[in-house]
Amino acid sequence: MFDKKHIGHAFEPYDVEVEKGAVRLFAKAIGETNPVNTDEEAARAAGHRSVVAPLTFIASLVALSPYYFPIAALLGFSEENVLHVGQEYEYFGEICVGDCLTLQETIVDIFTKKNGTLNFVISETMLRNPEGELVALSRETIMVREG
Repeated sequence: MFDKKHIGHAFEPYDVEVEKGAVRLFAKAIGETNPVNTDEEAARAAGHRSVVAPLTFIASLVALSPYYFPIAALLGFSEENVLHVGQEYEYFGEICVGDCLTLQETIVDIFTKKNGTLNFVISETMLRNPEGELVALSRETIMVREG
């Protein structure tokens, strides 16, 4: 099931649009008070193209995947035994309202601990703009417990 042959497997890419309402709601939900994250005028006055998505907004974009938990389907395990144990983000540009991004998830590592009772999968989701430039990278680690 947790065969290292799956390292490097890239799932089908999908496109998302960064929507104004979603960014504003996310900013409100996390208590973000910086006006560049909610107000178009303030964002432009600060030199941004549009309202800037808060840094962790990437999680919302990744969640828009048309595929429900593709790693579980590929590797053949139930999400009931999964624990999200790590999340990291790298930014190479800003993400603003109106941006259309292409996201693609790839499995970058699979390993086990405790004599195979704890299985770990690390995946990366690349977020690219229409020009193909990498604007952000989301790295997630999940643990799957046997039994």
